[in-house]
Amino acid sequence: MKVFEGKNQNKLYLRMLRELWEKGEVSKPRGKIVKEFNHVVTIIQNPLERIQTIYGRGGNIFFQVAEILWILNKMGDTKFITHYSKNMELFKDDGYEMYNAPYGIRLRKWGVRRDGFCIIDEPFDQLFDVYKKLKADTETRQAVSTLHIPIFDAFEVQTKDRSCNIASMWKIRKGKLNLTQIIRSNDITWGLFPNNVWQ
Repeated sequence: MKVFEGKNQNKLYLRMLRELWEKGEVSKPRGKIVKEFNHVVTIIQNPLERIQTIYGRGGNIFFQVAEILWILNKMGDTKFITHYSKNMELFKDDGYEMYNAPYGIRLRKWGVRRDGFCIIDEPFDQLFDVYKKLKADTETRQAVSTLHIPIFDAFEVQTKDRSCNIASMWKIRKGKLNLTQIIRSNDITWGLFPNNVWQ
């Protein structure tokens, strides 16, 4: 298992990118040639320092802020977010106004499909549940949110948008909120840095 640890994304990005380029294994998911590491842990010591300032690879601050608002406001529509990043159009499915795996819906309205169908009686707000668990017991290990929904992410579902983030585990330790994010696949340049670090 590879472990990369640093103060912030500016300290980690180039080191991780260089090692991936030099030592990554070639794979061809969906016919695309990529270099990858399996079983990687990334530890960011100070996540509040989340503005990437590396020359030639800064982030789109407007998109990053908009995406956080989009997620927290239980949104999953394509119109709002593509206004801030045209690249998000790559994940739109023809005939749908909603993405298949928007994190705002999966976190704040769990169980709702993009066509409005809900697999449970009422949508479930996982973030509010996490908040209540942490407020009731600051030492809890039960504050977990799930982003993968097997029937929405099944092979039979034809989509360009599958959830990369699988689960989040939230803990308060030494007076600080810690997040462990489990990710099935993460692109170092367009996913992890700088956008997922912002989220």
